Amino acid sequence: MRAVGEGVFVLLTGLFGIWGASLVPAPDEGDTWAGVAPMSVSCFMALCGALLVVLNLRAFRLAPFMPSRGAMEVCGLAALAFAYYKAMILFGYVLPTFFAAPLALAAFGVRNKIGLLVAAFLCPLLFHLAFFVGLGVFPPRGEMFDLLETLKS
Repeated sequence: MRAVGEGVFVLLTGLFGIWGASLVPAPDEGDTWAGVAPMSVSCFMALCGALLVVLNLRAFRLAPFMPSRGAMEVCGLAALAFAYYKAMILFGYVLPTFFAAPLALAAFGVRNKIGLLVAAFLCPLLFHLAFFVGLGVFPPRGEMFDLLETLKS
């Protein structure tokens, strides 16, 4: 039951991610679609969840479902990703990445406070260089406030 339940959870998380990635606006002509990575990861998650369900259905028993630590961590990361997406709509790229990067690293077990603080500053910079400078994807503009626009002025 646990493996089937976790498979359903991963499948639903992947489907939710597919829906969220489909909301990313289409790129301008010649640009790369910003939803490529989230859509790819979400499709892979949905496929893995479906495989977990199908492969474990034969061992299905009516035992109470108690999610494993791994399932709870996936749930936490999915919630963080959704909050990060919504925060980028409101506040642009820099501020949400400043807060989300250390939270994601902490979720993966990084506990060094100095390392998390360094990540808060380095991740927005390195991701900016990789995606917006290297790949030519334009950063999302914040509807309420955009620190990147403020820094450019």
